[in-house]
Formats: sequence, structure tokens, C-alpha cells
Amino acid sequence: MALISGTVPEEHMFTVYLGDVPADVELAAVHLNGQEYAIPFTNTSSHSITQTVHPNNTHGYTLKVPFDDPVVMKQVKVFHFVQFLLQMSWWFIGGSFFCLLS
Repeated sequence: MALISGTVPEEHMFTVYLGDVPADVELAAVHLNGQEYAIPFTNTSSHSITQTVHPNNTHGYTLKVPFDDPVVMKQVKVFHFVQFLLQMSWWFIGGSFFCLLS
């Protein structure tokens, strides 16, 4: 599996792609800063996750979380610089195993 950050600070949104997921493995949940979110997200959530299927029998997921979402931690640094923090864990189910990618 490959985890790629596509976050562009000017968009004010975390964008993370997790790819090369085998076809028989499914995303079950995502933990964001310690809070569990079942897949699919509810319609009232400001988070989004989309699945992309690839011709090589793998798929990937793109997670988007706005900087102003309550789950995102903010730290004010020197000269009023604000740092946005989002820790994530990806929980998978597939075949006869359960996997955590953090």
C-alpha cells in the first residue's frame, strides 16, 4: 500500500491518497485524531472519502478533511503561525485478516 499526501495549504484541506490496496481488501474505518469514523461517512460529515478502482486489480481511497473541521487540531506557533494537525489510522478488512495502517 502507498500513502501519498496531496495536501495544498492554500486549499485549506487535508487531502491524502492511499493506493495499491488489493481488490479483496476493504476500508472499514478511519481514525482521525483518535476519533473513529465508520465507512461510509455520514452525509452530515464535512469529511469525504472516495474510492478509485484501478485496472491492475487494486484500488485506492482519497480522504479529504477541511482545516476548519472540529477534528483537526490547531497549534499557534511563533509570530501567530498556525499549524494544523491530523493524525490518521486506516482500518482494513479482507479475506481472513484485519489490518491497521497508521
